[in-house]
Amino acid sequence: MAARGVPFRALFVLGLNETVFPRTIREDAFLRDRARRVLGETLGYKIDEKLGGYEEERLLYELLVRSAVERLYLCYQRADADGRPLAVSSYLDAWLRDGEGPAREPDVVVPRRLTDRLSLPQFSPPMLTREELAVGLVLQDRDPSALLEASGRGALLFRNGAAASREMEGIAGSLGPYDGLTGPLDRHWSALMERGLAPTPLEQYARCPFQYFSAQVLGLEPVRDRPDAEVSALVLGELCHAVLNRCYRKWCDGGWPGSELTRGRLHADILVVTDEVFADYAGQHGAGYPLLWQIAKETVADLTLAAALADERECRASGFRPDAFEVEAEGALEQAGGPDLKGLRVHGRLDRVDRRETPPGLRIVDYKYRHGSRMKDEDRSLVQSAARGTRLQPPFYAVMRPCGGQPAGPPGPAAVEFIFLAPRWESKVERASFDPAAWTGPAGRAIAQTVLTLVDGIRHGQYFVLPDGYCDHCEFASACRRFHGPTWWRAHTAPAARSLRRLRKQKVSDE
Repeated sequence: MAARGVPFRALFVLGLNETVFPRTIREDAFLRDRARRVLGETLGYKIDEKLGGYEEERLLYELLVRSAVERLYLCYQRADADGRPLAVSSYLDAWLRDGEGPAREPDVVVPRRLTDRLSLPQFSPPMLTREELAVGLVLQDRDPSALLEASGRGALLFRNGAAASREMEGIAGSLGPYDGLTGPLDRHWSALMERGLAPTPLEQYARCPFQYFSAQVLGLEPVRDRPDAEVSALVLGELCHAVLNRCYRKWCDGGWPGSELTRGRLHADILVVTDEVFADYAGQHGAGYPLLWQIAKETVADLTLAAALADERECRASGFRPDAFEVEAEGALEQAGGPDLKGLRVHGRLDRVDRRETPPGLRIVDYKYRHGSRMKDEDRSLVQSAARGTRLQPPFYAVMRPCGGQPAGPPGPAAVEFIFLAPRWESKVERASFDPAAWTGPAGRAIAQTVLTLVDGIRHGQYFVLPDGYCDHCEFASACRRFHGPTWWRAHTAPAARSLRRLRKQKVSDE
């Protein structure tokens, strides 16, 4: 608008695309042009009509075209930044038809690719900015380090980054330092040997070495929590643990399960404890939507009552009684797995330890909350899951002993038992057992070999990606290059990755 009627030696008119020039003009939905005209003619109340803007746009275009004295450049986009074609302005119809319109020079077509633009005189080096010139040199396979150093733009950073990029983009070859092969990390390994192996981090390594590296070596944490309308399964599991521990401590002090408690008494105590636990959690983390929070409370209370009734029946049949809760324990794998596992100490935190007087024995119990609709095979067969590296708690717990002033007793547990709390299963409480005697048979040798494979990977610093279905729920997916083709191929074909994938297909009998 400011340029209309002003003569110029050379004029560039930009944006000659539909919806840009001419712009999109629409009538007012509540006051049409016809109504505006009536108001102006009958009442003298002048309101500008909307569609008249097209005539204004046309007049503006004609004035601009006639303002150029020597050169006129009419510019339009053929495609947007995403490559989608754009419509040319209707004002250029006469110019674009061959043999029509004023005489003109050949059209100048500007390619979208920077590598193609650099051959045009308009994009010669003196016409480019420092950033454009640096990018152009890179695309021409020339080193821009001198330019970057002269302009203070970080030449060393570029050289190191370019070298890393060339190595990461190579399809052929084996895993390298940019794929997670860090080599031995002495500080991490020494700390691991000093405190002992924990089953959960080792399961994490079996699932994905890069996930283990991110969580256990680097100590990374997610930047933000994922929004979730419902109370997550992890939180529900924590709440179930807390309610069970408080209730069992209270009941066991009164002689339960030896002395029977009525269902009404159990339910009343559970409701009180559930309110306390949920209030404590809400005070620290918030409660979320009230309706969903109430549903979560009812779910936890129902599961706790079902677990208490099932435990009452089972304890009377087996003779075991809950004896300790949230107990620190440690042990040595060499005691069960043989000399191949010499020097490997393990530690963990036991949810519950049951004791039996006659015959003397200990039983380690671990609660597991499950949100799915059915029991998975890896939960049914704890021996096979241990050999595959997906459930290492049972074999590790089988060699542990409670520490911290626990009374003396049998040399080791008679059984390790998982109690599954699942509100959507046909039976809300299911059990799966691991017999420590499995260490002495073929299954024990398979478990020992699995542990050695995982420990050797950590010792030698092999933290490559191992993509699978769990990647969709991984907290470290934003830092992972699983969608990078060369990285995925090197990780897929690496012998160490094949070894971990073979572990997942092992078949071991529970007998």
